[in-house]
Amino acid sequence: TITISGEHFRIDKTQVYFNNIEAKITSINNTQIATVIPPGLKDKNVEIKVIVASQKVISNQYFISDVPQIAAINPKNGTWNDIITIEGNNFSKDISLNTVRFDETVAEIVEANQTSLKVMVPANLLTETSKISVEVRTQIGASGEDFTLNQPEIISFDPMLATFRDTVTISGQNFNPMPQNNRAFLGEVEAVVTEAKASELRIIVPDEFQSELGKTKIELKTGNMNTISNNDFEMYLHKITGVKDSINRNESLIIYGDYFNPTASLNTVHVNGIFKEVINASKNSLAVGFPENLHDGENILDIKVQIGGREVNQNESILVFEPWERVMDFGGGLRRYAISFSANGKGYFGGGLDANGYQRDFYEYDVESNSWMRKSDIPFTSAGWVNWSTDTKGYTLEKKHLWAYDPIIGQWNQLKDFPGNPEWGQSYFSIGDKLYLGTGFSDNGKYSEFWDYDISSDTWTIKASFPFATAFGVGFAINNKGYIATGYDNPYIYEYDSDVDI
Repeated sequence: TITISGEHFRIDKTQVYFNNIEAKITSINNTQIATVIPPGLKDKNVEIKVIVASQKVISNQYFISDVPQIAAINPKNGTWNDIITIEGNNFSKDISLNTVRFDETVAEIVEANQTSLKVMVPANLLTETSKISVEVRTQIGASGEDFTLNQPEIISFDPMLATFRDTVTISGQNFNPMPQNNRAFLGEVEAVVTEAKASELRIIVPDEFQSELGKTKIELKTGNMNTISNNDFEMYLHKITGVKDSINRNESLIIYGDYFNPTASLNTVHVNGIFKEVINASKNSLAVGFPENLHDGENILDIKVQIGGREVNQNESILVFEPWERVMDFGGGLRRYAISFSANGKGYFGGGLDANGYQRDFYEYDVESNSWMRKSDIPFTSAGWVNWSTDTKGYTLEKKHLWAYDPIIGQWNQLKDFPGNPEWGQSYFSIGDKLYLGTGFSDNGKYSEFWDYDISSDTWTIKASFPFATAFGVGFAINNKGYIATGYDNPYIYEYDSDVDI
């Protein structure tokens, strides 16, 4: 409250203004007015104006706000978001008229009166020591003592052993509550801080971290303060667990393992001593280009993977095969149940059934010229249910009739009829100079019987039966043994040894 002295004031028609803000009059007589400084007043130098009825008079002196004074800060040290009390004089009880700064950083005021302010240590304060100032109506008072931030401290972190892009939780005290104000480092590499509170930080292990020892201290920097962990953070050593079992020459080599770097360029791979650029990477696999100097079939690979100065190597076996390649399309028209086999280094295809019925046309495919040539027609009509190949001839079973095709002379010859019961859906394969045939269907049902045909003697011989009656199994031979797989009601693979007929 201030007192204005003068003459000719009136109780009923007097108004007082501080600049353009009307002030409350608490008492008045002919020569004195007691008035309260209006709460919205922000200026340092204030013109006082008195209006009595229609008469206006302006003081010839400015009202000057008192400079705020800081007597004490309690406590003088703390951490972000702590509440501290500033004691002194000439503060405003209107919170909005006080501005408190820690150096240049503005603090939130939570409570105010003329002699005391309670403020929150600002989260954006990034200097260890700072001066506190209070501004009221452009008048500024500063503290004589520094306010000191408590040093952040790392107590522990979990896990202590991790890999790229894992989340590590750092426990401690006096951490800044804003993630962007905390800078965490693994060695020289900064890690992203994803979450922050006073006692806990969460960071992501950066892909760029490299260490020949695979371990480092965790360092935390907040403004001009820093702290370092007592314990080492350690990275898992990457390992190779295998490769893709088989590969064609158009494919990438896939290396399987654990703890690879998900950034492709940060993995260095050598295969058989030759550098291979990593095309794609994840924590569990690396893809590199097809290795040079591999032959078809089984190969042994010497694989070395280096990440961050640490290297592991392992030998792995891989099967290399030629990729599928589209060749000249067959020009004889669409059909099903055709006869097909290979003989004398060429492929043969023909007969079968199309929309017009059974056909007899027959064709030869030449691998060298990638071309089809029509040959002499087949001397019979049949669905090509059963077809065998030997080095020099092709064979097909037309119901019970066995035929052989000689590609040298381009001629079909009929051989001894099949004496068994099945007529379609049989399984078959060839071993040496014998053709094997078994299982299948006829109008009377499924069969388990099994036969061989001796090419040299043109004879059929009944062999040991398949374990059960079935049909439409897949037949093939490897290393002089025959196999029948899957088929009707058969999820298994069976092996046949022709030497012992089992």
